[in-house]
Amino acid sequence: MTEQPWRKYITIDDMPNDDLKLFAEKVGIEKAVETILELPGIGFVIPKKPFRRAKERYIMENYDGTKYSIDKLALACDYTAKQIYQIIRRCREKQRLKNK
Repeated sequence: MTEQPWRKYITIDDMPNDDLKLFAEKVGIEKAVETILELPGIGFVIPKKPFRRAKERYIMENYDGTKYSIDKLALACDYTAKQIYQIIRRCREKQRLKNK
């Protein structure tokens, strides 16, 4: 992208909507402006649990069959122990069906 000297005058108040103002506050004005200019017309939805699959892989790789590991995984992934057990059960079932 060519030099745009006017970019240094952009403030958070110049963001086109409140979502982009919040985005600029979190990632910085330069990154927000760069994103806006490079991806015009693209809408973003940030899911409440964006990295669920990565956490599931982490859980399955680090679960060693003990209650202690369940507790550690629950804390690390911000889940309850019950949720960890459910994830393990669901992932094992998927793997079992895949291997049939």
